[in-house]
Formats: sequence, structure tokens, C-alpha cells
Amino acid sequence: MSATNHTRGPWIAVDGGVLEGDLLITTQDRLDNGLVPIVEIETDWEGAFGIEQEANAKLIEAAPDLYEAATLAVTELETLEREMQGIAPEAVSKALPLLRAAIAKATRT
Repeated sequence: MSATNHTRGPWIAVDGGVLEGDLLITTQDRLDNGLVPIVEIETDWEGAFGIEQEANAKLIEAAPDLYEAATLAVTELETLEREMQGIAPEAVSKALPLLRAAIAKATRT
């Protein structure tokens, strides 16, 4: 896995924040030591927007795990691609560019 500057996971979602209904995305260490959360998401909305905000919080909470999985998948698929030497390139050709783009988006400076 390449070096990154993001806060290491796991990230957790906890109730709290400035407004009632806010979710804090943080780490247990940050929580235990009174440090600022990674992000605070206002989820106390009615209807579809509130549902969307909660889903966004879950996606953000999963980000470090998704990054690690994507990085591992690229390594494994590149190995598979080399070993197959063109036997079935379509098996990995669709996933690799998408994974690489997602990793690049997460690590761009």
C-alpha cells in the first residue's frame, strides 16, 4: 500500500457534534483524547435529504477500509494480469482503471 497522509482507520461514526442529530466521523483515539473529529455531518433532516446524509456518513466512515481494499485489489489484479498474459484481459481490464482512478482521487495533492 502506498504512503498516504489521511488519518488511519478504522473510522467510526458517533452521535455528537454542535447540533442534535449530528454524526461525528472520527477514530477511537481522537474520541478518547478529545481531539477534533475528521468530519461532522448534519443528519437531522426530514425525508430523503436526511437519509442521504446518513448514507454519506456511512460511506465516509468506510473510506479507509475501501482505500485499503482498492489498493490490495489493484496489486492482486496486476499480478493476475501478468500471470494470464492476455488470456482473458477483459477479466481485469474493466476493474483496474476504475480502481486506479479512485486511488488517485483519494491521494491527489
